Amino acid sequence: MGSVGKMALIVAAGFASGAATPKHAYAQDSAFVAWPRELASRAPAVADGIAREFGERPRMIAFGGRDTIQLLFWNPKIWQDDMESKVLPDASLPIIRGATRDVAAYVWTTFGRDAGVNVVRVAFVRVVHDSKYINPTHEVPAQEVSALFSRQMLETGQLPMLATALRKGGALPPNTQKWLDSLRAARQGKTDANSSGTSNPRDAFVRGPTKLAPRGLALVDSIERDFGERPRELAFTGKDTIEVTFWNPSFWRSDMESKEFPQASLPLVRKAAERVGGFVWRKYGRDAGIDVVRVTFVRMRRVRTAVATRDVSVQEVTGEFVRKQLVTGAPRLVSLKLTQR
Repeated sequence: MGSVGKMALIVAAGFASGAATPKHAYAQDSAFVAWPRELASRAPAVADGIAREFGERPRMIAFGGRDTIQLLFWNPKIWQDDMESKVLPDASLPIIRGATRDVAAYVWTTFGRDAGVNVVRVAFVRVVHDSKYINPTHEVPAQEVSALFSRQMLETGQLPMLATALRKGGALPPNTQKWLDSLRAARQGKTDANSSGTSNPRDAFVRGPTKLAPRGLALVDSIERDFGERPRELAFTGKDTIEVTFWNPSFWRSDMESKEFPQASLPLVRKAAERVGGFVWRKYGRDAGIDVVRVTFVRMRRVRTAVATRDVSVQEVTGEFVRKQLVTGAPRLVSLKLTQR
């Protein structure tokens, strides 16, 4: 790991919670979630190594399945100068991006590669004061910025795309919020006309029987917490099929000018679909009698004219899973279909 990358993380990270929480508290089991039994004894050493290498200790290190490891950092120093604004400072994102790569590379080379890890997710949570004068020590999470690394990315040192999820104390930039409000209004009009579905104030839509809407919205929230991105739509189709749709996921946002589909992104798309499909099955589908799970990612292209700039959909990739594959453990795609829109 280069000294420049290491310094980026040392500058970027630094926990406000660390001053209030004794260091030995991080060695408790609550900091290490769902570790395989044969690897659990190595968890404290991994956390200690990260602390020595970067000067900061992750708040949580969790396994998601047997081949995915997730690391959560809380309130890095780069965000502590402004804990009043609910909007994420865009200028901090390049440093956070480099920090996620450096942490993922360290964890994979010192532990993950030998332990059979194929995916590393690194997340940084920004917090804000929600009651500065009434309760100045109370803080709430505002945004979670995360990156997902496949084995290929880890082996090549590739920089990731960042996914940003809003939390309780956060807000979107005014221009972005205005754009989403316009989309929501247009979609709500369509939903009212068709007399189906329920809108969500956070721009997710559930289609299907009205009685399933509350469970659908809860599932949308759960997917966002696990995957780091919020589905645009969740649909119950018939009695045995559930469909999850994402608009403009983070792995395509680096190139929104080209009409051509980036073929190099397909392995990452496949892995993302498998992760979401498996999560939906475990969280809801297995007990609800679902036989088919479809996960769709819609790629957007930015079109500029003399009058306005807008994003239009150009391709979508859909992965399909069936019960036979889902019940065996790790989800495997039945099909992956690319469609021009």
